[in-house]
This record gives sequence, structure tokens and C-alpha cells, in this order.
Amino acid sequence: MEKIDARKRPPDALEHIRRQAFVLREQGYTWTHIAEACGVHVGTVLKWSRRTAEGGFDEAIKGGQRGRRHGSGRTLTLVQEEQLRLAIMGSNPAQLKLEFVLWNRRAVMMAVKSMFGIDMPIRTVGEYLLRWGFTPQRPVKRALEQDAGKLHQWLEIDYPAIALRAKAEGAEIC
Repeated sequence: MEKIDARKRPPDALEHIRRQAFVLREQGYTWTHIAEACGVHVGTVLKWSRRTAEGGFDEAIKGGQRGRRHGSGRTLTLVQEEQLRLAIMGSNPAQLKLEFVLWNRRAVMMAVKSMFGIDMPIRTVGEYLLRWGFTPQRPVKRALEQDAGKLHQWLEIDYPAIALRAKAEGAEIC
């Protein structure tokens, strides 16, 4: 039988497969045969069996939590994250005695080092900033005092006249 990808199955379908496995075990089938019948690896069936021995039948049928727990494996604690986030929002790097004018990943990395004494890779700093909603911003590429009327007059009237005059005189516009 073809192996199933349990990550793509709904939890109730997985519970049904586990129940079938224990029914087959009660009927005297081997773990290998049960694994083949259920379409899973033998190690998976043995894991279900161990879970039954440790937590009982209902615990084994229900299944365990998949993946990491939320917030595990982070470099900073939640309190440190909040302190750093507030420092970034409420000040600029110069106020924290850093040699930067604006906040960037390297400035945040230095702030983490000075505030908490933690050496954090720049990529991890970027992941924290993205998680907090701080994204890189590009400056707007237009003049603040730009007048749409004057720009239109320059592009449609003034510049074409200058280009014609330069062409007539054999000049080059630089």
C-alpha cells in the first residue's frame, strides 16, 4: 500500500487510522503488517504503541502536537523583544550611543549587543524586524515641491523648443 502523508490529512482521519491500527493489533497482527495496512512507517506505529503505554489509549488516538511550540528557539525573551522594539520605535540609534543615523539591521544588531550582551546574527535580526512589522523602506523618487502644471509645461512646451533650437544650431544638450 502507498504511504500517506499524514501532514495533509485532517486530524479526524488520522484518529481513524490510529483506531484501525489498534484494532488490528488486538486481532494479533504484527506491527509490520499493521504499518503496511495503514499506509504508514513501522516506526510511526511503534510510536503510537509507546504513546499508549505512557498516556493511555485516548492519548495515543488523539495524537500529539506537531511542530515546535510557539516562541521556542528564540534568542531573545519576550521581555527583551518588547524592550528592543520600544527602543527602536521611540528613539534613533544615536540616542543609544550607536554610530548609526537610522535604524537598519546592523544598528539593531549592535543595540542587542549593547542592551543585552547577546551576539545575534544579522539574519536573525532581520527575522525579528520582519516579525515586528519593520520592513525596509525606499525613499519616494519625486520632489516634494513638484508642481504638476510646471512639469507638464516643461515636458510638452519648453524642452521640445530647446531641443529644436539645439538641433537647428547643431548643438548638443547636456
